[in-house]
Amino acid sequence: MIKITLPVSEEEIRKLKMGDEILISGTMVTGRDAAHKWMVEKKPDLLKKLLEGSFIYHCGPIVKFLEGGGYKIVSAGPTT
Repeated sequence: MIKITLPVSEEEIRKLKMGDEILISGTMVTGRDAAHKWMVEKKPDLLKKLLEGSFIYHCGPIVKFLEGGGYKIVSAGPTT
């Protein structure tokens, strides 16, 4: 198992080979098609900074609204 802590350098990523098992820790951005489209078209400075050395995890999250406000990610499975 290869452990990767975000932010990560391009050099570290280029060392990975197909089939490597990795454990990722740190902050990453998650979203689906509409979110990726929005990021590419709008390119907000906040997201540019957040994505530097990070990953985008394309997934279909199941989000629960919490009583009193806020949200909790219940599940976040990868999508095609």
